[in-house]
Amino acid sequence: MQEIRDLDDPQQKGIFLGVDLLAWMSTARASLDIDQYVYHECGDQSDSVAP
Repeated sequence: MQEIRDLDDPQQKGIFLGVDLLAWMSTARASLDIDQYVYHECGDQSDSVAP
C-alpha cells in the first residue's frame, strides 16, 4: 500500500527505482510491470462525470 501524505512531493506520487536496481534488472534482462492507481477524496467535489 502506498500512502501519499504530501501532494507537493513528487516522490510520493510515483514509484522510484534506484540506479543499482535498474542496472541489476538490465543485467538480469528482467522486466517490470507496474499498475498504479491513486484513489483520493476530493472534498466537496464529485468524482462523477457530468453528462
